[in-house]
Amino acid sequence: MLKCILKIIRNLSYLKGNEHYISKSGKFIEVILSLFTWYVDYECTLSTLEIITNISKHLLLKDFNFSRSFLHTLNQALHTPEKAMKDLAMECFRKLTFSCGNEEYLEEMPDEFMQTLVECLVSDNPETREAALEVLCTISDRLLQVKVRIAKCGNCVKRLVGLAANVGESAIEDNISKLAAVALANLSNAPGNKHYLVPY
Repeated sequence: MLKCILKIIRNLSYLKGNEHYISKSGKFIEVILSLFTWYVDYECTLSTLEIITNISKHLLLKDFNFSRSFLHTLNQALHTPEKAMKDLAMECFRKLTFSCGNEEYLEEMPDEFMQTLVECLVSDNPETREAALEVLCTISDRLLQVKVRIAKCGNCVKRLVGLAANVGESAIEDNISKLAAVALANLSNAPGNKHYLVPY
């Protein structure tokens, strides 16, 4: 019964006209977030993640008491062998950057998360690369200590430089190049990152 209900809600959440109404139902969103965070069933987890991803640009993490636990589970989804789950999780992180205030929670994510974003910069999927860059641009824009944490990630600056210099033949590749340049500019504002940037 639960799986059936979640699939119905998932289907409704794909209609743009429904996004706003679903996201404004605070108690309902808490149930969906809690199911994703703690309920152990792949099918339910995938359905709830689809719902959350579809409405995540409207979500303010400060409105929920267990946002950090939710982000921890979302981070774990980036490391599953299931490609559908990984792509959804990255897209969800990207959309969460749209709402002002969520960056404070994303900046608190562990170094492992930062490294995962860097690893996604060499994904075969340009949409995944673009999503990872949008998150990196958001979290590298404010705090000096976060800028340093990001630059410390293995191959981070090298990959950003490569993407910034690689103007593609499509609109998405051009956007990836611009986002990489923005991320590099953000990182360069931290004096502690100078030695990472000097070789380039």
